[in-house]
Amino acid sequence: MDIFLNILLTIITTGGLGIINYIIAESLNAVDSNQQNTNREKGISALLTTVDLLIYLTLDTAIRYILHNIFAEIFAAVITIFLSIALSIKLSKPLSDFFHIKIINKEREKNNLIPIEPSTPWKQITLSGTQPQQAYLYSLNHEPLGFGWIHFVSNDQDSNYSLSLVPFTDDDQKPQPSYEKIIARIQAKKYKEEHDVQQFIDFKQGFIMITSTKNEINADQK
Repeated sequence: MDIFLNILLTIITTGGLGIINYIIAESLNAVDSNQQNTNREKGISALLTTVDLLIYLTLDTAIRYILHNIFAEIFAAVITIFLSIALSIKLSKPLSDFFHIKIINKEREKNNLIPIEPSTPWKQITLSGTQPQQAYLYSLNHEPLGFGWIHFVSNDQDSNYSLSLVPFTDDDQKPQPSYEKIIARIQAKKYKEEHDVQQFIDFKQGFIMITSTKNEINADQK
């Protein structure tokens, strides 16, 4: 029993649970995945560990009024782990958005600085939307690399991005349009009114990705 309790307390007090909190926040785009193994990741994990420890100490003190033995510590530790994970899932993204939008970006605006996001451009483009997303990929020399509906997207570091595409039903037998033709299409006034278009350029892996989704108004009308 003492060994089991020591394991639980070690997870809570030495950062193990804080790392789990960080991984959950990263999966929800609440923190930048490119901050792995950096001082920022360590700082956020340490902060989360402190919160976990405060939750544990509060629960342990409260439960000791009911149970006056070792089981008070066990219950407090188990409840802390489940409560911490649940709070990470529910609150990571809202708290991150509030912190960046209401606090950090407000101060940056006052100092004439552009706003920042807690995630990477890759994630903001490929993992944030809810509408089906078309993608056209080209090399930096505008050579076609592939096109279709985005199906799966990698969650890797920025030196290892990848994605899988599902062919367009009506374009199965057609070659990929040239870069110039796609640029002309997305710049047309009517197209811009009906679609949200973004262009992602990766200088490390050497590709350009143009994505297009029906904007929310047009998507709701369909």
